[in-house]
Amino acid sequence: MTPDEFAAKAFHAYDIRIDADDLTEYFALRLYKAQARYFKNVLHSSKIVLCRDTRKSGARLLEAALDFFCKAGFQVDVNVLPVSTCQFYFSCMKRPDSCGIMFTASHNPAHYAGLKIVGPMCLPIAADIGPEGGLSAIKKAFLQDDNLSEECAGGSVCVFNDAELYIDSCMTRAGIGEGSLSGIRVCADFLCGSAGSEIACALKKAGVELTVRNIVPDGDFPAGSPNPVIKANIQKTLDFMSRRSGAFDFGLFFDGDGDRIDICTDRAEEISPSLIMLFIAGALGLSGENARIGIDSKASPYIAWELKKAGFEPVLIPNGHSKIKDLFLRAGVQAAVEESAHYYITSSLSPQKMPRPVESTLFICLLFLSEWKKNKDGFLKLLELQRNTYRKREWSHSYACDAERSLTLEESESFFCDRGYEAVKTLFTGEPLGAVLLEKKWDGGNWCRIAQRSSESEQGLARWMVSSSDKGELDFAAENIEKIALKRAK
Repeated sequence: MTPDEFAAKAFHAYDIRIDADDLTEYFALRLYKAQARYFKNVLHSSKIVLCRDTRKSGARLLEAALDFFCKAGFQVDVNVLPVSTCQFYFSCMKRPDSCGIMFTASHNPAHYAGLKIVGPMCLPIAADIGPEGGLSAIKKAFLQDDNLSEECAGGSVCVFNDAELYIDSCMTRAGIGEGSLSGIRVCADFLCGSAGSEIACALKKAGVELTVRNIVPDGDFPAGSPNPVIKANIQKTLDFMSRRSGAFDFGLFFDGDGDRIDICTDRAEEISPSLIMLFIAGALGLSGENARIGIDSKASPYIAWELKKAGFEPVLIPNGHSKIKDLFLRAGVQAAVEESAHYYITSSLSPQKMPRPVESTLFICLLFLSEWKKNKDGFLKLLELQRNTYRKREWSHSYACDAERSLTLEESESFFCDRGYEAVKTLFTGEPLGAVLLEKKWDGGNWCRIAQRSSESEQGLARWMVSSSDKGELDFAAENIEKIALKRAK
């Protein structure tokens, strides 16, 4: 494989992600060299935090990065144990002068490898996001590699473990002391990913009666690809909960690197992530008369209505970690949620006390359980809104090329616009949404909403999600999307 071919496969909108067999020692070192130059010459930092999740490829990639960046004169802080991406962000915030690399392919199957990158103060780095183009500049340096040595004096290595500090920080911010969540019964499935230890220790410390499943990190992912959005992957745990009816208050499901948290009721009823955000919004400590909360195009419209009633300013956000975090820095967004079960908050752990957008499933989990214990009736009232809504969660089809995918999405959009749907394609800032939101409203307050987009992190995928106040309209929409999607799908 040539460097051009590798770059075309590996560099995505938000991170670097590719089949682990293709990320050879040669290409890994070439990546590290490009990143080192970007960190030193553009971000003006010779300090770096390195972490990994449980993927088998992570160990060799971390070992090689540790050696390379030390020889390149960096002060390297490394956690050699598998941790969540959320704990990685915490460690970077504790070291505000450092850049960071997290070795993870998130929810992808076991054979994938990847790198998520941040600048000092957890500055998001992605394609065209970050100084001088962010990840685009790193890609350019990767392609222009001149094979010059990066070795220089001054490098050092410090091994750390921030697990206890992270747990204590999340509990303090959520206002939770030891034992304060006693009486709450939770079943948690970690899908053999890397978040199990930190989540389980925190919940036990808070007094939660906890049952764990698939908690041992295993890079083979024997429970299935570590993606809780795929129901087949968590079905055994849902069945386990159903067989023990009344034994749990909630089920929690995490992805491979622990930056997603899906929550279900004791009846194994999935709770929309945007509904969780709506419920905890008042406890987030947001500032400003109309604190701005981002919700994605897949959220049901009642979420925006209820946030407005509560005094918040709901705004439409794009999909993608770095794009969302960039809106925190540029456009005053203070919290955000994606229906893929990613939550975004601000953190000011650094000595400078400068807030930065991060993710912390542990904090979201603790805060939700705490608020539920205080206000069960309020939560049930919100849950009734969801129960009166019909929803087909996001699904995808794969296409051989971008042209086939584009034609499919264009045909879908045209089909529904011809039937009275209106298309929304821009953010509140006027910038492109990166997806198409199709919405129809008719008599009696009825509505149907379709979100469709091209995946920017996985090759050849198109995604759809449908929600509606009317089951007949939802079924009609889903069936016709499938007819259109399958014409060109692989």
